[in-house]
Amino acid sequence: MRCAMNNLAGLLCAAVLLTTRMSWAGEPAGEPVTEATVIARAIQASPTLRAALVQVRDAGLVVTGEAARYPWTLGVDGGTTRTASPRLISGANTVGEVYGFDTTTQLQKRLRWGTDLTMSVRGAWQRGFTPTSSFSFVGIAPNGFAPTVSVAARAAVTQPLLRGSGEAVTLLGLNVARSQRTQIARTAERLASALVRDVRSTYWEVWFAQETLKIQTNSRDLAAEQRDQAERRVATGSLAAADARPFQVRVATREEEVVTARSELERQQVVLAARMGILAGGDTVGAPSEASPDTPTVPPATLEREALELSPDLADMRAAVSVARLQRVTAGDAYRPRLDVNAYVQLDGLGNADAGAALEQLVTFGALSAHAGISFDAPLDAGRRRAELGRADMAIELAEARVEERRQQVVSDLRTALAREAGARQRMLLGERTSAIAEQQLDAEKQRFLTGSGTALQVLQAEDELRNASLRVARAAVDTLQQAILRDHLTGRLLAQHAGLLSPRLGGLGAPATGVFESATY
Repeated sequence: MRCAMNNLAGLLCAAVLLTTRMSWAGEPAGEPVTEATVIARAIQASPTLRAALVQVRDAGLVVTGEAARYPWTLGVDGGTTRTASPRLISGANTVGEVYGFDTTTQLQKRLRWGTDLTMSVRGAWQRGFTPTSSFSFVGIAPNGFAPTVSVAARAAVTQPLLRGSGEAVTLLGLNVARSQRTQIARTAERLASALVRDVRSTYWEVWFAQETLKIQTNSRDLAAEQRDQAERRVATGSLAAADARPFQVRVATREEEVVTARSELERQQVVLAARMGILAGGDTVGAPSEASPDTPTVPPATLEREALELSPDLADMRAAVSVARLQRVTAGDAYRPRLDVNAYVQLDGLGNADAGAALEQLVTFGALSAHAGISFDAPLDAGRRRAELGRADMAIELAEARVEERRQQVVSDLRTALAREAGARQRMLLGERTSAIAEQQLDAEKQRFLTGSGTALQVLQAEDELRNASLRVARAAVDTLQQAILRDHLTGRLLAQHAGLLSPRLGGLGAPATGVFESATY
């Protein structure tokens, strides 16, 4: 049985067919898995991604809280008071008493421009008692002991003109919360892309370790078969005993290599289970079911532009710059001069034991008061404000420097990945040619050995060449795919390629932010 040597699958088949015995008892435990099932399981189980999504939901709650930061606030208070005051009346020390009850209901709200609105209604009832018939006791109405009823309604407004004025100041918390939510969402996307990158790369490391174990196992079986053939020839006298010893040594060497390959496969399975987030649960990773890696196509020439525009490594850092610029807008506002304009109008009503009369006077504007004023204060030293502005400028500069640093790193990583991918692709092509020649050489050496014109050492060397060439082809194929996975991560393509799995988890986090105030309740 022979394999066609015109593609990677054929070469790997040739490596496995180093012997006619095709069975292999060293496969990993568990059901066979595919790259897609491994990625899907990792996206669902990864604690790293789950923690990132929790942070996104938490950031969303912060936005919700900031959007409702300045609702209409209702305040109600009331109380009753007894006041006793000693007085000298006609030379006698007497005590006058006043009983009162008052209640106030108030509505307050801050608007997005920093305007404070206050509307209040106050009602009061009061009655005084004195031991004499004198009406001079403070708090007693002219009609003596009759209670008085008063009501008042006030509407007040305060508008800051400097400190605390404008939407940028009032909505700073909301704007920053939204920008931080975007930043955290971009970080979650970066972690999701990195998760897919790491899981895919490790999956193919498991595949390579499995292929290595297969090749080493079959090479050992071939060595054992050659040893048995040599020993039979020694028994018939057609081969010297010394010529059979290299085959015996080769079997022992191959046994060591099989043990090493099996240990490496188990290690890679543990690494993959850990990256998937299933290691602590006791789950195992089965054998990869793919016959060989899909050789990626040659990348387009626009990758650097895509990386600089769409790289998830850059997206969260750009969001950090937006946060810093938002905070710069209001930096030092608390240390600006304060200039507030305030005004109010007030209606009052008073009744002699008659609440209706008090209300009538109120609604007919019988007693109307009005006020307009201005308030100003300013720190005499602007050093604190200059320091806050300087720190905000430094924060922007630092964030932009980090973006530029990451830009350089992304370009460097991308160019390195492309160079390594091209090198691995070339190694794979050359390995395919070497493997084809090595297979032909092994067949020739076997024939020469059987006819007595060749030596055992030549057969073993030819078998080594084929085995090593097969391992190099498999390694080059995995290296090519891993570098392609890395470049797809750097350009944001991994998110697009696995959008069907990631979108339900990320919830469309990559969607551009809409208007700043679309959900504000100010």
